[in-house]
This record gives sequence, C-alpha cells and structure tokens, in this order.
Amino acid sequence: GESGFGFGGFYRHQLNEDITLFSDISFSESKDEREFEFIDVFGNAFTVGKKNRIFQVPLNFGAQYRFFKNELADNLRPYINAGVGQALIITTPYSKEFFNAFEDAQFKLAAGGYVGFGANFGIDTSNLIGLNFRYYYIKFFDEGVESLEGRVKDSIGGFFVTINFGFMY
Repeated sequence: GESGFGFGGFYRHQLNEDITLFSDISFSESKDEREFEFIDVFGNAFTVGKKNRIFQVPLNFGAQYRFFKNELADNLRPYINAGVGQALIITTPYSKEFFNAFEDAQFKLAAGGYVGFGANFGIDTSNLIGLNFRYYYIKFFDEGVESLEGRVKDSIGGFFVTINFGFMY
C-alpha cells in the first residue's frame, strides 16, 4: 500500500461462474500523507513531528464479479470487487521503540470498505493466484487518531496492491 507492506488472509465461496462471495482480514500500517522520513548522518531513520504509529486491521465481507468469461481464456479471469466491514485501529507511541510501544497501544473501532479490480491467473483449479488493486476508505466513529503532532485524522485509507495466493477445494 501507500504506507508500506501488510499481510492478510481470505476465504471465498464461488456462487456461480461469475459471482464469488468472500471475507478478508488484513494488517497494515497507515501513514499521514504529510509524513516524510529522514535519515540522519548516523543512518537512523526518523519522521519529524510524528506522534503515533497507526495500524489498521480491517475485516471485510464482499462480492467479486468476473468479467469477460466467454471472451477470454480461463487462464486470465478479470474481476471487480467490493467489500465492507469494520476495522480495528491500533495506535502506538512513536517515541518508544517499535515493539515496546505496543505496551501503550490504544484501540479504536471504525467502519469502512474498499472497491477494486484485479485478475486471477492460471488454469490450475486447485490453486488461486491473482493480483488486485484496491482503494480503502475507513471512517472513525469518534474524533479519529493523531499520526502527526496536532493533525487528527477522522478517516484513513488509501491505495493498495494485493497479491493473492490460495488453495481451492
């Protein structure tokens, strides 16, 4: 994503050749678009004015619609998808070392979802390999979170590229 790397998992159930229902959960960092990382003369990286690290853990439920089923070979299966759900937002103080900062973690709930498009590749029916481009939008139920000092965000999100690997049974 725009903020770095993440990981996640999914479960999908194909209703017919065109429509698939799914649920997915992921974990990734979220950054303010005004954040810039600097490196000092000793090689240490830091972000000026950063108050909290923000992590998002969205759990979404959605549907995927396959395009061009009759026009393209089965080794390329393009689709559009959308998911909605809740997200757990975790903030940790930037002033503390990364893992030690989780002792002071704060948790918030938010709602959101994403829209995207992508394609699954290959003709093997037991494996799933695909690429998906998504735009997430997550809105807080309260005032939001503070990533940079004095800058409270009431929503987070952004553009993500996912590479999907799975087993089908």
